[in-house]
Amino acid sequence: ISVELERGKTIGISLEAIGMLNEKDATREVFFNFNGMPRSVLISDKTAKATKVQRPKADGGDVNSVGAPMPGVVVETKVALGENVAAGTPMLILSAMKMETVVAAPVAGRVAQLTVASGDDVQAGDLLVELQ
Repeated sequence: ISVELERGKTIGISLEAIGMLNEKDATREVFFNFNGMPRSVLISDKTAKATKVQRPKADGGDVNSVGAPMPGVVVETKVALGENVAAGTPMLILSAMKMETVVAAPVAGRVAQLTVASGDDVQAGDLLVELQ
């Protein structure tokens, strides 16, 4: 298409390709030419929203609400629903860029909710474990 910005100033925009769906975050990369220069942009694919996982966020003011300290992948869950844990007990192992981080219980309690499993992608602040 051609867009006339003002008299004598016209730019051309042409779609070149649409990339594959990234199922983890429901996005696609769209490739286009903007005035002869190749460009790309990530867009949210609204038709794929049903496959995108939206996790609840941890309550930062509640010590029983344990959130992800960083974005990454859950490597291992070390606790089960209903299990009693002491303060400092390792509950999960997260991996990001080949670095592993242990998520430990901030206080003693019982695992009331475990919202992730091994292999799940998480973002910083996502709720991992709820203690009682």
